Amino acid sequence: MAEESGFAAGRAGLEEAVVRLEAALVARLEAEKAETDAQVTALEQDLTSLRAEFEALRAENQRLNGELIDARADHAALEEVADAVGGRLDTTIDQIRNMLQG
Repeated sequence: MAEESGFAAGRAGLEEAVVRLEAALVARLEAEKAETDAQVTALEQDLTSLRAEFEALRAENQRLNGELIDARADHAALEEVADAVGGRLDTTIDQIRNMLQG
């Protein structure tokens, strides 16, 4: 009987240890889940922020591309005007030289 009593006590102790181990595992898993959930929330916030920044940069890029196209058109128009003025100046200078020589 003493053997049975010792066996029962050992079994009870083992069951208590298993219960404590299970409780410790559950507590650890819950803590890790809470930490993971917090990390996921932070990453989702970062993603939202990055998406907003990306859209703002995309809009700025489109605006700047429009300005670049306008600036190139203005430059081309100014080159035409400069060429025309240069041609007229050359003609006027030639006329003045002819008058002075003639």
